[in-house]
Parts: sequence; structure tokens; C-alpha cells
Amino acid sequence: MQIINAKKHLDNSLMENMQRNYILLILLIISNIAFSQDYEFGIIQDKDGYTNIRYSPDSKAKILGTVKNDELIFIFDAKDSKGWYDMVSSNLKGFIHKSRVKLLTEFLEIEPSNQSENNIRFKHNDFSIDIFSEKFLVKNNKLQRSSDGVAVTKINGKDFYGTDGEIPKTSFKSIVFKGNKKTITVDKEQLSDIFEPDFNRTQVYFDKSTQIFYLTMHNSDGAGSYDVAWILNSNSSPKRLILDLE
Repeated sequence: MQIINAKKHLDNSLMENMQRNYILLILLIISNIAFSQDYEFGIIQDKDGYTNIRYSPDSKAKILGTVKNDELIFIFDAKDSKGWYDMVSSNLKGFIHKSRVKLLTEFLEIEPSNQSENNIRFKHNDFSIDIFSEKFLVKNNKLQRSSDGVAVTKINGKDFYGTDGEIPKTSFKSIVFKGNKKTITVDKEQLSDIFEPDFNRTQVYFDKSTQIFYLTMHNSDGAGSYDVAWILNSNSSPKRLILDLE
């Protein structure tokens, strides 16, 4: 009887391990699918000065709204798209025809000229972009927590990006753009709700025809990760688009 019970216990243990391993395998596959998605920024370029955002990838589908030329959009699975992009703008989500979009990766990519722990610099001809980070100091910020006191829900009264309820380790100090004898600093408001900058996943693209620079960053890891992009030129204030990837 003891031998039979022991065998039954062994069989149950093996079955539990197989089920556990199967579940882990499924979760791993789902995770790989999620993180293998292709995310990319684009810019609207349409001879009409704007383009339509549609409910589905069909020229006869309902129009949800419009996006103006030179406005940043975020595109999903750009490489797998067949004629239409699944996209998000600052206030719309829908589909846009590929012919109306220029991917930022189609422009000239500027390599960093210098990088350290707290600074990365991009330089092209007489233009330069400097991004500075600094340690996040709790004493200099007002943290709002969840009812159980565990998670941070707001920083200085604002929703934020970069962590999933944890206190950030790093914040942005400044982003400074120089060119055409002008110095333009990204407004503090555009930096006060984003944290954990990752200089290793920071790119700058340059459109020669318009003399516009596009700064893109993929920041943080896992939960709390986000993508952010800025339009930088010497004739207007920086414009930002951010997408939460949680």
C-alpha cells in the first residue's frame, strides 16, 4: 500500500510540474510576441496639408479625425503593414495610409558624439542636442501614494511614466537644442512626468529638406516603459509625443 501511495504521489508531482512548465512556456511565448512588436515613430507628409485617420484599414471606412502635416504619430508593426499603418496620434487611434507617412528611420540618423552616465550629445554641422539626467531626489518631489501606501501614483500632482508604482531612480535635468545661433531648451513641463531615461536607446534623425531634428527615446524596462519623441528646430518650440507601452 505504501508503494502504491508513493507512486501515486510521484505521478501527481510529475503532472503538476508538467502543467507548471506548460504554463510558463505559454507565458514566455506571449511575452515574446508582445515584445517583438515593431514600434516606430512617423511624421505626416500629405500634399493636402493633412490626412484622414480611419476606423479600419479601408479608404471607405469611417473617418475618426485628421492629423496635420509635420505632426508626430506612433506606428505599430510598421514592417508588417500592407498599405495601412495601425497608428496613434496625440489624440486619435486608428489607421492611416502608408503613402501619407514618412517614417523617422527614413531620415538621416545622427550618431551620438559623446555619452556618459548623465549626458548624451548629438552633433551635426552647427547643430547640437544635449540630454542631461540626474538622480531623482525624493526630498525635492511630492509623492502621492495608493491607499495602502505601497505604490506611487502621482509625482508632483501628475501621472508619470518610467516605473510601475516604484520611486524613480533617475529624472531628466534638461534637453538643450542649439542651431542657427539659437538655443532652445525643452520646457520643464515636458520633462516633469517622464523618468528613467535610457541613453542606450536614444536616437536622433535629421530631415535635410526641412532642417528638422527628431529625438526619440525608449525609456525604462518592463512595466513602466514608454516611448517619447520630440520635434526640434530653431523656428518653433519643441513638440512632444509620448506613448505608454505598459
